[in-house]
Amino acid sequence: MSIKGIIIHSFFFFTIQVVFCQVQNKPKETIYIFYDDKDINNKEIKIDSITTNFYIGNRSYFSYNKSKQKQKCISENDISKLITEKMAVEKIMNQRKKYVKKWRQKNPKNTPPPIIETSYNSYFEKVFLYKRTSPNAGILYEVSWHYYKGVE
Repeated sequence: MSIKGIIIHSFFFFTIQVVFCQVQNKPKETIYIFYDDKDINNKEIKIDSITTNFYIGNRSYFSYNKSKQKQKCISENDISKLITEKMAVEKIMNQRKKYVKKWRQKNPKNTPPPIIETSYNSYFEKVFLYKRTSPNAGILYEVSWHYYKGVE
């Protein structure tokens, strides 16, 4: 590659990094998602003695790894912002719209780069899943939120 090509490539790479850093510098929120185990579309599947996956409908799943992530019993009243998975997806879509809007302002002739996430966790500081075990209490799992591609 020529020096001119290297400079152009470096400039392009630097521009992309600046845009991503500006979008990611905002403080991320921690979200608490309600998992309704009474819903027939939801499934809890133990993968092995360490990992449990919680499937919500056919949209996404939450993976809990007890060797890496926290779990605790907690009163539902102690969770200030318990939301549904649908509301959490709306938060992601709103963040994506903001990202695309900022990208288009800086690059009006270019289409936005593809959003390639490995999981939805990149949008949040932490993701917790709350599973009710009694009328006022339940288990709070720290989870990784993944795209759903079918139960394997």
